[in-house]
Amino acid sequence: MKEIICPYCCKRFMPSAVDFRMDRPEEDGAVSQREAPQEGSSGFVNRKNTSTRGGKGAGLVRDEKLYQYYKNYLMYSDAEASSNANQFPFVELDMMSPDICYNVEDYNRFGYVTKIQYRGHTLNKRLCPYCHNTVVPNAGKYDMLMISVIGDTNVGKSIYLTVLEQVLKEDKFRGNLNFMGTEEEREIYLSNVTKLLNKRETLSATQRTKIPPMPFLYTYVTPDSSEKQYKLIIFCDIAGEDCRQERTMKQNGYHLAASDGFLILIDVTRFPGVTHTIDQGSSISNMYQREIFTAINRFMIADTYDNTTRIPAAVVLTKCDVLSQVGRIFGTVEYHNILNDMRGDEIHPGYANTKEFIHLNQVIPNMIADLGERELANNVEDNFATFNYFVASALGKSPEIVECVEDGRTILENRIKGQIMPYRIAEPFYWILAKTNCIPYYYWETLSNHRGETRRIEFYYYENEKASLKGRIDGARKCLGINLNGFMNRWKVTDHAEI
Repeated sequence: MKEIICPYCCKRFMPSAVDFRMDRPEEDGAVSQREAPQEGSSGFVNRKNTSTRGGKGAGLVRDEKLYQYYKNYLMYSDAEASSNANQFPFVELDMMSPDICYNVEDYNRFGYVTKIQYRGHTLNKRLCPYCHNTVVPNAGKYDMLMISVIGDTNVGKSIYLTVLEQVLKEDKFRGNLNFMGTEEEREIYLSNVTKLLNKRETLSATQRTKIPPMPFLYTYVTPDSSEKQYKLIIFCDIAGEDCRQERTMKQNGYHLAASDGFLILIDVTRFPGVTHTIDQGSSISNMYQREIFTAINRFMIADTYDNTTRIPAAVVLTKCDVLSQVGRIFGTVEYHNILNDMRGDEIHPGYANTKEFIHLNQVIPNMIADLGERELANNVEDNFATFNYFVASALGKSPEIVECVEDGRTILENRIKGQIMPYRIAEPFYWILAKTNCIPYYYWETLSNHRGETRRIEFYYYENEKASLKGRIDGARKCLGINLNGFMNRWKVTDHAEI
């Protein structure tokens, strides 16, 4: 049994604490516990019925917890909150109630249930006990991570996540990222996958509405264990326009402060050094991308002690394939090397390559400055205590505008010619996994003495072990009979991994 985090109100709770939503009105004559308290009464909770029996919305009641969620989190008006909170009644999970039946074997094995029988109703829609939004499928079975995806409109967030799922199926972690949403959400998601990967059509910008969280089950294997690892990863997206202002970010991005990591996508085609050089430069002002960091600062950083957040932030320059056309960038050796590294995501061969992360953080800020956006790099460094820069391209090429005939009308669509060639897409994801103790780092060092003898130390370690890493290295040396601090020391470290 694993702790659940609600991506809507960001509260944490155990899976045994959930409520259940009914899928239709309770039969006539049935009364709730609060309406008629009796010995051994049920866990059913009702609210004042807000609709006429038999009419439109018959059987709906106002769910007060859901109402408060719409009022306090999404800042809906009273009328909007009441309308959205009108739902079928819910059932409190009272395992001692004679009205509630459940699979005892499942309960004894897992410590919780995902389905109950209540007065002839089969209920499997679990609710957060605090806000009464639906619990993410499979929550409670696996450890959860919540990653906030941040970026302005048309930066390519939907495309990035769609391609990421495909890339991870062929990585060195033997990984698999499977969408775990509801049937309705899955249908929408798969239609996007088909549109992008089969029809080669780019995905349109996300509409400016509250975007539901996207749950994925990530299955992978680390080199220090032969057993499969499981993480239920929730990607929380915000419409691009809502990232620009504190008010709209507070309304739709309240999950930010509870995130385990940030995936911040930055469109390089808006940088002055790109828009003034090539035709594929974006016409959207880069000012909007800088405003995102201002909104983040005002929303969740301004009142902190050191004016930074310690949530790990992967800052990803997207659409970097266009930089091959910017001569002074692609012609600079250090930039060319990171933009044309044919190893791609294989730079991380089953573990997080610290040396590469450090190298990217040294090179990319200079590249950003050379593209005319030093201010953006300053914003990153001012707001985040833990961050890393990355370069990526989800498509590997720029889409082309083509004419299509649909229902007798000629329309213009963005389509990708030939195969999609994603580049370094998984790397930011690996970095966040490493920072959250999901995948290991690898340390090694080579030692030699005056006799020409050599020894090698190597082991895997995790982010939460970094504080004790020096002691672990000293212990490994002592096991080989090496004490670098000894009076008669004849050993020295000739090479080692970055930490």
